[in-house]
Amino acid sequence: ASSDKIARVWNSNSGIELMKLKGHSKSVVWAEFNQQETQIVTASEDSTAKLWSFPDGDLIRTFKKHNDVVTSAAFSPDGLLLATSSWDETVIIWEISTGRIIHNINCQQGKLWHVAFNKFGTEIITCLLYTSPSPRDRTRSRMPSSA
Repeated sequence: ASSDKIARVWNSNSGIELMKLKGHSKSVVWAEFNQQETQIVTASEDSTAKLWSFPDGDLIRTFKKHNDVVTSAAFSPDGLLLATSSWDETVIIWEISTGRIIHNINCQQGKLWHVAFNKFGTEIITCLLYTSPSPRDRTRSRMPSSA
């Protein structure tokens, strides 16, 4: 996690910092490139996810609907959708181009730690965060066929 509220992009060969993504009001806990490497998404303790252009680092959109820490975010394989997970026990599927909510999935199983799409973009997987020494629980959800 980035307690300074900044996500940083580094050159993995030289170790040189390429850019800073500033805009969250609390710690950044997740960052990910899309498959095309034209966008980056960050997730934060400020209950938002932010979409950035790459390589210029401009803020494109803020996704705000969660009521607690946004713990992860994942691009669909086609780059059209974004899934966000949160400690509020929900996964939200967003249309990236508009910021519109496609699905709000209430998992009702505990604080979510991670969400990911399958390679077809038809299913997501979530992992829970436990505060007790219980094993991670995994749930599988097929994407609803209509909005």
